[in-house]
Amino acid sequence: MAILVILPYIGRTDVYFAGYDGALDFAQSAVYCKNGIEYSLPFKSFPGGAVYAMAISGTDTYFSGNDGSSAVYWKNGTKYTLSSTSSNAVVANAIAITYQ
Repeated sequence: MAILVILPYIGRTDVYFAGYDGALDFAQSAVYCKNGIEYSLPFKSFPGGAVYAMAISGTDTYFSGNDGSSAVYWKNGTKYTLSSTSSNAVVANAIAITYQ
């Protein structure tokens, strides 16, 4: 097993890390760690998923990455698939929160 840490986030009372858990050439699980405890994000496609970016706003957590060959983001653990017209694999490499 290997955990790739993409980006740490240090809040007022919480510390987050995100990435994936698994071998590079086999199934990977998109994961994040909050205060040292690992949590898996839902995914369903082989070879699995990974997190490439995260954002925290209040009590909401946002992660972006991939599920198989699809670009996805997760908000509070719920996965949303982004549309793409590409026939190639796509990844969501960043996520941002805007305030109105």
